[in-house]
Amino acid sequence: MPLIASDLPLDLVGDADYLRDVLLNMEWIRHRDDRRVRFCLRGEAGRPDYRTEYPQGHRLQNFPRHYDGRSHLLLGTAGGAPYADADFTAPLGWDDVLTLLKQALDQKHGRARVVEGG
Repeated sequence: MPLIASDLPLDLVGDADYLRDVLLNMEWIRHRDDRRVRFCLRGEAGRPDYRTEYPQGHRLQNFPRHYDGRSHLLLGTAGGAPYADADFTAPLGWDDVLTLLKQALDQKHGRARVVEGG
């Protein structure tokens, strides 16, 4: 069940370019309805590290991929998972991230209109 817009962490991940790259990294999961992402609550706001994963109950749920929020490259796993589960938001689905992207674009274009009209 998708989250309602007020539950989405736009203040944490409000950059449209960042969200576009998150969506690209979610595509490794074959079926769109299985795609999940969780954003790290620690670190840099606006471009937090994140992980993509299958939903709970899926046979591959225990194999998330952790990404650097600035470069969108996989984080090394030599030392195990870089963060604990409690360091992440609740899982967001593909449609949730699309909603975040739409909100970020609306916010960006709204700011542009204010600057142009000011």
